[in-house]
Amino acid sequence: MFYRCRLKITVLLCLLVFPVLMFCAEVSKPFKRHFIIVVDQTLPTDRTKYMLALNQAINKWLQGEDPIPYLVQNSSVVPKIDSFDENDDAISLFAFGLVGSGMPSVHGEYGRIHAACYKNRYSPKYMFDDIKCSLIHKRDRYRNGVITSSSLTQVEKADLVTFFNKSMRTLFDGTDPLHVAIKQNSGITMSHFIYPLIMDFVPKNETANEYYLIVVSDFKSGLYSNNDQDDWNTLVSMTAGNKDVKAFFEHQINVMRAPFVQADFMHFQSQGLAAKGTRLIHKSVVMKSQLNLSSSLSLSQKKGNEFNLSKAIISFSKDKATTIDSIGVMLIENNNVLCHRIITRGDSEAEKLKTKHNEYEIPDQSSLNLTKSTLGDVMVKYVFYTMTHDDEGNNVLPVSLTSQQLIDKSNITYINEQLRKIMTIIGLVSIFILVVALMYWRGLKKKVEVQISRFAQKYVNVTKDRGAVELPCWFYVKGNNLNKIKVSGNVATCRMFSIKGMRKLYVRLQDAKPKGFDYYINAQACKDFVPVRLKNGCFSFELDININPNIVDVAQLHACSVTLDFKVITSLFGFFEHSDIGISPNVYEFYFIEDLGRGWVGFDPGTSGSCVALGNPSGPLNNPNITMVEVSRGQKKTNIIPSKIIFDKALQGKTPMSMLPDTDYMYGIKADVNWEASRNLPHFQSIKKLLGYKKAANDRIEVRGKDGVMEMTGVDLAHLLVKGLDRDLLEYIANLPSLDKMRFTNDGKCPRRAVVAIPNNYTLPKIQDMIESVSRLNHFKEIRFIYEAEGVLFNYLRKTFGEKHSGSENIMVYDMGGATINLTVFRVKYINKNSSIYYNIETLGRIGYAVGGDNIDVALMERIFAMNSRTSYEKHEYEKKHKTELLKKMYQLKLNILNVVDKQADPGLLGVLYDKESFMKFAHDQQGSLSVSNTIEDALKKFSDSENFAHDMRNDIINSPELEEYVYSKVKDAVSEILKYPDVENIAINKIIFAGRSTIFPKIRDMVNDVLNKHSKNCKSVDIFNDEEIKTSVAYGACWYGIYNGLVTLDNSRLSSAYGFKHTTGVESDINILLNQNSVFGDDNMVHGGIDLQSLFDGDGQTVSFYQIMGSGTGKSLLAESNRYKVNYLTGIPVTQCTKRISIDVGRNNFVTCSVTFDTNMTESRSDLDIQTRDIAEENDWAYVFATTDEDAGDVAQSEKYTASKSQSQSKTVSGSNHTEPQYGKWYDNVDKSKKIRRF
Repeated sequence: MFYRCRLKITVLLCLLVFPVLMFCAEVSKPFKRHFIIVVDQTLPTDRTKYMLALNQAINKWLQGEDPIPYLVQNSSVVPKIDSFDENDDAISLFAFGLVGSGMPSVHGEYGRIHAACYKNRYSPKYMFDDIKCSLIHKRDRYRNGVITSSSLTQVEKADLVTFFNKSMRTLFDGTDPLHVAIKQNSGITMSHFIYPLIMDFVPKNETANEYYLIVVSDFKSGLYSNNDQDDWNTLVSMTAGNKDVKAFFEHQINVMRAPFVQADFMHFQSQGLAAKGTRLIHKSVVMKSQLNLSSSLSLSQKKGNEFNLSKAIISFSKDKATTIDSIGVMLIENNNVLCHRIITRGDSEAEKLKTKHNEYEIPDQSSLNLTKSTLGDVMVKYVFYTMTHDDEGNNVLPVSLTSQQLIDKSNITYINEQLRKIMTIIGLVSIFILVVALMYWRGLKKKVEVQISRFAQKYVNVTKDRGAVELPCWFYVKGNNLNKIKVSGNVATCRMFSIKGMRKLYVRLQDAKPKGFDYYINAQACKDFVPVRLKNGCFSFELDININPNIVDVAQLHACSVTLDFKVITSLFGFFEHSDIGISPNVYEFYFIEDLGRGWVGFDPGTSGSCVALGNPSGPLNNPNITMVEVSRGQKKTNIIPSKIIFDKALQGKTPMSMLPDTDYMYGIKADVNWEASRNLPHFQSIKKLLGYKKAANDRIEVRGKDGVMEMTGVDLAHLLVKGLDRDLLEYIANLPSLDKMRFTNDGKCPRRAVVAIPNNYTLPKIQDMIESVSRLNHFKEIRFIYEAEGVLFNYLRKTFGEKHSGSENIMVYDMGGATINLTVFRVKYINKNSSIYYNIETLGRIGYAVGGDNIDVALMERIFAMNSRTSYEKHEYEKKHKTELLKKMYQLKLNILNVVDKQADPGLLGVLYDKESFMKFAHDQQGSLSVSNTIEDALKKFSDSENFAHDMRNDIINSPELEEYVYSKVKDAVSEILKYPDVENIAINKIIFAGRSTIFPKIRDMVNDVLNKHSKNCKSVDIFNDEEIKTSVAYGACWYGIYNGLVTLDNSRLSSAYGFKHTTGVESDINILLNQNSVFGDDNMVHGGIDLQSLFDGDGQTVSFYQIMGSGTGKSLLAESNRYKVNYLTGIPVTQCTKRISIDVGRNNFVTCSVTFDTNMTESRSDLDIQTRDIAEENDWAYVFATTDEDAGDVAQSEKYTASKSQSQSKTVSGSNHTEPQYGKWYDNVDKSKKIRRF
């Protein structure tokens, strides 16, 4: 029974142990590299810092980093190896040193061994093992990410850095137990016996492909010699001269060394300490080839510590299994490495040095830095670093082969120091001359940097070719025929690192324009080059401009220019002259016109009402002499002139230029008073909306009077309105008292300079039309324009003058008039200079929407009809036919809404809102003969007939969906959009200023403030304008800017809107954005945008249509009817071939150029000024168009809003007699609408 149990136990143990043994066998794979690091512990403590330096160097080297910063560079040999691999490599640490010594008395381990040998107590083998184990001591080892202690009892997982810091550092910092024992008892070291004794400490059951032995010591017996006699003497002394022990020790050393070849591969030097690296290579795999240095070497001094080594011939018969990794050379003096250099790398490069007879011709080595200028005997050692491969080409064994030759110090050649210095000076002088010549050559190319002083005043001219161009202007005063302009600058080189040389500057004048202007340099005619004095590269001269008033018509504007052409002659101390002709030509442009005086007129030709201001700078800045033009309306005076005209006279034989206000047509107050009575006569309002449209000869507005037809453009109608404003202006000036006439005018006469305010959404065609409508008056010699929001800001600056002298503030101006929302965010910087306040005004964002008071009127009309009208189409037809009276009544209703303030309001002010009966009658009157689905009475049942009716009805109207759709949604959208602008999004708005009469309408200001306060909580609403100034601020500010434009810098350096084109793919149409809002103008004052696109634009009528976009939105949404107020059509370019690129360029002067490049590389370009046939109904929503157009135009606009269709055939011209149909401003073109190219 006992045996059976024992058998079972034995079998069970075998089954358990066998898998473990199999697992151990499986994981016990050979090391790729085994690094054996042995550190001397007998070194003095005062050398610890050098030991730590070696420790750091070894750490960095094993990690693949550069160890040189911790070593003596010229004395160290640092081979490049792959960094330590924790999975395939291993490190074993050892300390060596024997405790005790024979001085002054025998003690410690040394004494014990000495006594045992002296008494011959043990066998020589025992003593050999005793000495070996007393000299070398095991420490930690590292493999597979695990630290194993020397006793094999402790195992710890750690990374390589932790192993270095925890285990290896103790061998170098003096804390190793062996070092502590030796420090207390003294000790000895026998570094030359470390190898091969260390091989007995390497486990025999572990193998490695490569062994690397690194010994750290001071190597007292010499590192680079085979002389280990000092260590043998120490051994004999320690063993008491026991010959048997010595003989056995010597035999064992030879036996242990026999299988291996030592190949020196590294040497780290730190002062007197070193880490010597040796590859241990088994002789069975070492090739038999040897190196033989057959040539005689010579060493010669180049300069200082630099020496040249002659070429060498080395014989080396290597077999096919051996390749050369690199060839190096070492120069050694007294066992100190002076220099180590790798000559070539790679077997292919080494083969290039090979000659026919298995010899390698090593080239001369120049500029070897040997760290000293005087040498003793120098050993030159050539090292061939080779690799042996097996039959399959795998790397087997790296082997370093050396061949050396001693150069006696007497055979070293030193240069003659004096000759060397002379040659050095000659060389340096030659290099200096070469550098000077090169730098002189680089400096030959010159540029002339010119600064030309300008005339103090500027003139702005708006032209079709160049847009708005601002240039300095000479305002001529009779008798002053000469003007002087200072020209200064400097001559500079175009390249860096150059010599300027001696320079002479010449200048000539070319391309002088126009006739009658003569130009001189320092009063000297210079059709050819004349010299200009240079001082330190800088120059200054006078450009004299003389006019001949007998040739030049001073009353007309002249665009003048002259080209300053320069020549620079460069020489080097009068030699090597070089001439640059025609460099840096500078065109000086300016305007010339007679003095226009100091007076200015500010025009604000509004949609529903216009204002005019005039003044001059004779008053103080805080109270300028500016006055608003007043006209009589009955017994009252008003500054607001209705923007209406009525053609009530015969038109035959007349033109728009010849027609006179109140003689040939009614305008302003008179037209407004007679508006409803003249419903059967041609009459126009909201004329401002027509600018930019209807210019082509076959596409104009036809107006039939009593005796004929007159074709007009939008500019013609605007001019007739402005002509009426000008008549009021002249009458107002004529009726001023003499003192006031001198205060506000130009010496008692009407000023000849004007500033016209324009909406934010005006493109250049509309701007030019507005300017032209004023310029046709023929007595304004200069007409500038500003945006309406800028006019409001200028009036604010006028009213707050002196309150702020420095700093800046961010101001939002919300201006909502009859037709547009002009919303702008400014950053105003106040600059105190020369006891005056200057304003730098930066436009951070600008939006202009085609939404205004007309939209409010339409929304009120829609609200009234929404109460009981039957069908949308029937209502729409009725609205078109009765538009004039409907809009008149809606305007009155709007005023009644504004007057609902309190319960005790004057019934005359409440109008139709006074009680239910009044409103019911008003609503019935508007419906007329229109059939209804229910009665007004039914719609008003929810309202009680009480004293609260006016407030209740007012609230019902202002909270209606119609006002939300046509007005309020767009008000909120405008503010939201501008707050998304990049330069606005992340700033705080400090103040908001409201202007424009539409901002008085209920809820508008509250909505603006609600949206704004979410962005800028501390924004302050500035109520600085009274009810009248809300409208007149723009004209007042325009006049103020004209007078004081020298104090204002308008920084419009960014685009205020986006630009793009329409492209249809399939059934989807998108607007592709080419230029984003707030794009910054470049140095050429342009912004460029483009996209590569191949298309025939079949879905767009084979036309590329370009647009300006206010606000943001996606391409699809921008084309919707509800967003038309955000989009302005610019121009269209026919597509005749497949397109290649679509691009658009916008200038700071508002000039827009649209281009299409075809696949044939031909490019067609157009500006928005080129298009003549433009249709307002196609480019704007119907609410915007309604107040301006007649039933035909309204039909086109409404066609997208209503699904009902009705074919009509109506006469193009309408008679002015009582027997004809009413005309409400008929101008719509007579082309077949079904064939018109839609802009959307």
